[in-house]
Amino acid sequence: MSTLLSSAGFKVTGIDIDAEAIAREYGVYSVDWGSLEAERGDSGMRSRVWAALSSESNLRFLEFEGRQLPFPDSSTKAVLMHGVYKHIEPSLLDISLNEIRRVIEKGGYLFIMRTPRKKSYIERLFRILGITSYAHRTLYSEDDVIVRVASHGFTLVDCSFTDMLPAFPPFGLSLYNAVSGPLIALDRMLLKTPLSRYAHHMSLVFERA
Repeated sequence: MSTLLSSAGFKVTGIDIDAEAIAREYGVYSVDWGSLEAERGDSGMRSRVWAALSSESNLRFLEFEGRQLPFPDSSTKAVLMHGVYKHIEPSLLDISLNEIRRVIEKGGYLFIMRTPRKKSYIERLFRILGITSYAHRTLYSEDDVIVRVASHGFTLVDCSFTDMLPAFPPFGLSLYNAVSGPLIALDRMLLKTPLSRYAHHMSLVFERA
């Protein structure tokens, strides 16, 4: 996502959780998926990847210890949370949103994307089939997110739904990718129908008051 935004001409800083620092302080890893296993075996892997990406694009990457964003007050025009909101412990959401508001300038934007919905048929189907590793522990309605974010000084600008089809199926990913073109077209068509009320994710845009 950082690379795509940078290639479109935006000045981008990507931040990622410093899992090792959190593990040292709290004795537990904050996550146990994605590239974490590879990072445990090669502590310099992420730094090399970031350096390679930064050398080709107008972007940089920083580590984040999970509490204070590494930016001054009112220093950015926008914050993008892509697949992030859903992974923040509910008890820590208010702290996180206060910190995000601190770094966004007045009139700037907060994008909350790829947040699974309570009405998602995909989440319900995963639970019925017992595919719990793909079902999210915490689901939100649009009102859940809008009310909470608005309480931190943001105004809703736009709300839309995405992903009528699974973005990451629990099996057959190679085949899924091979036929992604027609599937994307089908997904867009379904999102234009009343069935969109059961779409998997919401995308919300807020303006900082």
